[in-house]
Amino acid sequence: MFAILIEVTFKRTGVFFMFGIFGKLVGSGTEMPDTKLSNKKKKLYKEFCSMGTIKLNEVVKGAGSNDETTRKMAVLALGKIGGKQAVEALIKAVGDPSRDVQENAMHSLIKIGELGLQHLIDELNQIKHSNPEAQANIACVLGWMKNVKALDSLTKALRHDNEWIRWNASFALGKIGDRNALDSIKKARDREVYPWVKEYMLNVLAELDRK
Repeated sequence: MFAILIEVTFKRTGVFFMFGIFGKLVGSGTEMPDTKLSNKKKKLYKEFCSMGTIKLNEVVKGAGSNDETTRKMAVLALGKIGGKQAVEALIKAVGDPSRDVQENAMHSLIKIGELGLQHLIDELNQIKHSNPEAQANIACVLGWMKNVKALDSLTKALRHDNEWIRWNASFALGKIGDRNALDSIKKARDREVYPWVKEYMLNVLAELDRK
């Protein structure tokens, strides 16, 4: 596990959004479920995994359950099962009301990897997306995937109206580590109105300059 770099809660249109750089297992490569999970959660996770591709619809249904624990374990299982249908369900889950479900879905998308890459890029490219929190999470996932194919979409996201999408796009470009993103980040830094986003962009620029 790695430490949370930043976690801020803010209120917008009556909804609290929480973003952070995965303080759990996302991107760590650690096998799930975590040994600290209760026996009930482990059992549920194993049941979903055992359904596999044959009963994938049931696992996808679990990812949309009204019960938060069921959703959390279902999205973890989807990461192990894989496949296009699993990717589609996981992309939906990164916008779940529960932060735990979001993080588990992000972990699973990172685990699935290349298969979900274009789906994630397409989702990030939707300028008028209905859920900016989901897009911010997708930007983070693309960063952990470290695939240069996402560069164009992430540099475009630096111009997004939502400050958290801009912050997470900066984070992702720093993780990918391609110096071709330097000019775009510099321009984004110059026009950025939020000091905390600007400061983070400066940190990313410093990291890329050292490469």
